[in-house]
Amino acid sequence: VYALTGSGAGGSTTSLSIYIYQAFFKEGAIGKAVAASVVLFMASFIVLHCLNRLAGRRKR
Repeated sequence: VYALTGSGAGGSTTSLSIYIYQAFFKEGAIGKAVAASVVLFMASFIVLHCLNRLAGRRKR
């Protein structure tokens, strides 16, 4: 999305990873970047945990 739109109109298509990068490196907002990173980590963890449980049930 970023390569095609350059973050879109007014940042409307900015993904969370691009937001983290911009907050940390361009704005210097370390706290904002870390908080967004924790949210991304937790969301990824929850999705992967659910998929792992579903895959485990199919093997039985």
